[in-house]
Amino acid sequence: MLTRSPWFRRPPATLFAAAWLAVSASGQGFNLDVGSNLILFPAPSPNYGAASGQVGSWTAVDPPLFWLAPTPLDGLDGLPTGATLETDVQGSFPTFPSVLSGEEQKLLEDGQAVPNLGVTATWTFRGLANGAYTVYTYSWTASGNTLTDVTVDGSTDPLQTLGGPWTGPPFQLGVTHSIHAVLVTNGELIIHGKGNGPAGLDTGAINGIQIIPGGAAIGASYCIAAANSTGGGALMSATGSASVAANALVLHSGPVPAQPGLFYYGPAQTQVPFGNGFRCVDGVVGRLDVVNPAGGQYTFALDVTSPPSAQTLITAGSTWNFQNWYRDPAGGGAFFNLSDGLEVMFLP
Repeated sequence: MLTRSPWFRRPPATLFAAAWLAVSASGQGFNLDVGSNLILFPAPSPNYGAASGQVGSWTAVDPPLFWLAPTPLDGLDGLPTGATLETDVQGSFPTFPSVLSGEEQKLLEDGQAVPNLGVTATWTFRGLANGAYTVYTYSWTASGNTLTDVTVDGSTDPLQTLGGPWTGPPFQLGVTHSIHAVLVTNGELIIHGKGNGPAGLDTGAINGIQIIPGGAAIGASYCIAAANSTGGGALMSATGSASVAANALVLHSGPVPAQPGLFYYGPAQTQVPFGNGFRCVDGVVGRLDVVNPAGGQYTFALDVTSPPSAQTLITAGSTWNFQNWYRDPAGGGAFFNLSDGLEVMFLP
């Protein structure tokens, strides 16, 4: 449990700014259902957000068609955008008999076959607005034998291998889909897929792609951010990448007073009164270096290679809860306050 004693004794951390965050996040959003959409399973409905939660019109792309020529893509509003998609492989499939239902059936029970004989398939988007994007790539088949290696050119997030047994919602990162953050600077975004199944078993598959403009929010907020002396509550957020290999996660919190503070994290969630706010993190916690705010915001570049203790080592597949703890003399009371919490699942 946290105490009020000498947590401000550690030296300030060195901050960094990721270059791609400075690019305007004015990109376009797309939901694409890849597969034999006209045979058994039509594209999902516009109010379906799949794993990313991005709702909007789904463009149905049939591999034999967009292999022959670039396929024009509609935006989330269902209107033409000028962007296109093309691939260098063909071959689509429906799943029969069906094992899913509803919107998941429409998205995942048809797709494009990806060879498992050392061939890498490529999907190329052209005509995108420049900016930061997060790419959700869906790859799953009912057999459970399919494995597909997915990479995105220019992303700091590493190769992710998808596939395996899955019985339905909720979506499972690393089984049903991958997540890659990428900066588009020339209107082009390229995804690669390679079948990774044992010889004689199924090839790989691509079922759908979601492209989220501005980069998807990292993590999920929870708990309460009590008001501080600025008049608002400090809200946690994260930018960069949740990939352990990339080691590029940046924590943010604000608005906050012009006082020192720190971020800390732990394996469990709670919500109990503490100081002028609420403690939202429980279990064995790791306290990070003290930082000073700039423009009413704390910013801290997390280094997963240097945990506060062996018990707080961040590994791929682990989930950790983060919170900001800061001084607030002008707020009276206990003279300190806390942000809300942010749950982050870390990728390979």
